[in-house]
Amino acid sequence: MRRASQILTMGLSTVLLGHFLLAGLPAAGSGRASAAAVKAAGPSDKEKAPDESEKAFDDVIRSARKLDGLFPVYRKDDKVYVEILPEQFGRLYLMVPTLWTSVGFRSAGSYLPQSVFVWEKHDKKVLLTRKNTRFIARKSAMYKRALDSMVPDSIVHAFKIESAPHPQRKSVLVSLDDCFLADLLDLGKYFSPDKEHVYALDRNRCVWGEIKAFPGNVELEVRYTLASSNPPTEPSVPDPRSFTAGVRYSLSALPSDNGYRPRLADDRIGYFFDKLHDFDRLDIEGTAVRYIKRWRLEKRDPSAAVSEPKEPIVFWLENTVPPEYRAPLREGVLLWNKAFERAGFRNAVVVNQMPDDAGWDPADIRYNVIRWLPSLAGAGGAAFGPSRSNPFTGQILDADVVILAPMDFLLFDYPIMDAPLGSIAFGGAGRIVLPSSPPWVQDNYFAALERSSAITELMIANGLSDPADIPESYTYDSLKWLACHEVGHTLGLRHNFKGSTTIPLSELQNTELTGRESIGNSIMEYPPVNVAPKGVAQGDYWQKTIGAWDYWTVEYGYVPIDAATPEDERPVLDGIASRSSEPQLAYGPDEDAYDFTNNSTSLDPLCATFDLSDDPVAFSAFEIQRVRDLWEKLDERALFPGRSYALLRRAFEITLYKYFGAEARLVKWLGGVHHSRAHVGDPGGALPFRPVDAAKQRQALELIKSTLFKPDALQFPAVFLQKLQKERFWDGDNMSPDPTAEELRIDFSLDSQLKSFYKQILGSLYDPFRLQRIQDNESRTEGEPLTLVAYLDDLHACVWQDVKDMKAVGNHRAMLQKEYLGRVSSLLLKPSPSMPGLAVSICRRQLKDLDKSIRAFLRGEAGLDVATGAHLEDCSDIINETLKAVATKSLP
Repeated sequence: MRRASQILTMGLSTVLLGHFLLAGLPAAGSGRASAAAVKAAGPSDKEKAPDESEKAFDDVIRSARKLDGLFPVYRKDDKVYVEILPEQFGRLYLMVPTLWTSVGFRSAGSYLPQSVFVWEKHDKKVLLTRKNTRFIARKSAMYKRALDSMVPDSIVHAFKIESAPHPQRKSVLVSLDDCFLADLLDLGKYFSPDKEHVYALDRNRCVWGEIKAFPGNVELEVRYTLASSNPPTEPSVPDPRSFTAGVRYSLSALPSDNGYRPRLADDRIGYFFDKLHDFDRLDIEGTAVRYIKRWRLEKRDPSAAVSEPKEPIVFWLENTVPPEYRAPLREGVLLWNKAFERAGFRNAVVVNQMPDDAGWDPADIRYNVIRWLPSLAGAGGAAFGPSRSNPFTGQILDADVVILAPMDFLLFDYPIMDAPLGSIAFGGAGRIVLPSSPPWVQDNYFAALERSSAITELMIANGLSDPADIPESYTYDSLKWLACHEVGHTLGLRHNFKGSTTIPLSELQNTELTGRESIGNSIMEYPPVNVAPKGVAQGDYWQKTIGAWDYWTVEYGYVPIDAATPEDERPVLDGIASRSSEPQLAYGPDEDAYDFTNNSTSLDPLCATFDLSDDPVAFSAFEIQRVRDLWEKLDERALFPGRSYALLRRAFEITLYKYFGAEARLVKWLGGVHHSRAHVGDPGGALPFRPVDAAKQRQALELIKSTLFKPDALQFPAVFLQKLQKERFWDGDNMSPDPTAEELRIDFSLDSQLKSFYKQILGSLYDPFRLQRIQDNESRTEGEPLTLVAYLDDLHACVWQDVKDMKAVGNHRAMLQKEYLGRVSSLLLKPSPSMPGLAVSICRRQLKDLDKSIRAFLRGEAGLDVATGAHLEDCSDIINETLKAVATKSLP
């Protein structure tokens, strides 16, 4: 799962290098630089007088082992030479690095930034020049000159020519050592966790690994040693002062004149794309052109409605995948053939098994591999599926899926929080820093927690004591879903976080429906495990097939279209994309689901992760009640004779995350706006924005108030809290160098958990963007809206109900009220530029009225308990200091 791929795919996408403009780039797919670029390489060897001081070509490579391939490679002692033929200068090549081996907190198998490069000959040097893939001018000589004068190419390395030209081939010889054994990829920065613990490349301990050469590519392995004088705590290596990371470089020719026609992207359709600026293409949309990332598929029989492809998309199951998991992974990958068949291709996707004695490895760019790698950071069961493409055309050239193992990380007795390197992933032993992590990173961990929660629920609800008793279909279908989801990314598809909202709540356990149409409209969603409510027969835990959106999206990307240019395909593509308003084709990608700043920028509550059904508010209510039902059984079902009490604590922590996750999704409905990507004139007439129904917003708010803010919402028996201990094995290696007092506690603090979540939820409830949307919706709503005044007054009254009723304030309520004052005081003293002025005025008025009520309460209750009195006196002081400071700031 990415990001994308890696917006984390949970989906994870490849980041392209090359921020330097290229003048005179070839037409898409030509593979050859402009005449100006070739000329810049300098005069040919025939024009130069021989230099008698140069060593003979054969003398330099004598006794070297030669590997014939795209570039002939010579390996001699500890040096590697490459031979470059005259016709290879000026051609475009692709350099694709893969992190082959790594340390625990950086995943092996990760793609590193690719680049397009050319060889240039300049006097007695050969230049490795990185080319830009973003700005082109194919036709206009004026724009070519203008681009050339603006930004130069990026010379990555200048190689000394090691010998005289080959007497027959006229080729030159260079040593790759000084370039590839140096920190070509800035790995020191990549592996340094922070500014205090910095790693740098130790050139003396960097060596070549395995090297292979083939007609279309050269594979170079380098074993890099990273060293630090102040290393972080890192239990995955014997000595954290240094470790070895292996990188595989694939050098290949960029596809040229192969008949591939790029396909234009459309914002109604969920594809990754390659973007470039074509200065010959100046129209209403400017110079930008976006080509979707997709494989080259051509019918073997163009006249047939459905045909086998000339070359199918072939995936290999790595020989490290446990045999018992191969069938569900294969089945999940092959699900995509159903969509391709509708698009005109039979058996477009093929899955092969990598032999145990294979003579190739998964980093070879010629093979697309489903990899199985251990995760030491506690993300077992997660995965990412990046692909690499021709940046000029979007044609996918190579893709891999990395599944993080073992699956045991998902089980009840070994959840993510206790993984070998869980402390590293969470920012230090016990330091859970997820709230400050990017949302797609958080979701990779929450996905594992979601599955752990389902396992916990299955065991507790059914009285199981051994994870082995979990239904086999659960694990089988989870792997099938995972493989299908990640391969979807490698086919070019993005996430669709509206995908779970198209199935009726009442039909979630209807296997006839979910087996045929899936649980929602897309496998590219992050769904929760579909656990049946009490008294309802269990249906499918996981999505078992692809949905309507998946069929539609594959059709857009892969259906053959009889056209001469990408622009000529537009009428057919517009006809496909114009269906986006159909309910079963709802679509919302990462940027619509996540808040990419500290503010609530995501506005459509239907675009969310880990929700289900066409009524997500009711589903959240159902999940909250399910957790509360589990808590009643937890003490009885999660304690086993002879086993640690820590199992009970783990189960409780997992269910708390589930509970709080449902609450956080409810907040998204407040001030929510439904968003459509439909274009002008599309069938259905959908407008871009439609405010969420006010009744649905009030329903969400009432649920938050009753299940989180109500005085008795989260009360637990004292004897239950006495049992919640940490694991009592002391692991000093996994302890942060400067542990906090909270980290050193072995008992469980419910107050600490609640305080943290109160802070997060109130921050979201009073987010300036949310308040701004509530106010904006007053003028955008055709019926009766939820007004900003009503919203703020309702929240305020809920938090301070104790004062109004003149009742004692409990500990949890006191924490909630202090967090409220902190949030509102900050709102008044340092209002965001986005904060509505009316919200500031209302909150100021509320504090004034609240102080009067508190003072009346304190005066009228002689028998008030000490804790309540002290708390309210403190609140009154805070209010007065805040109002005084606000008044002072307002003075001219």
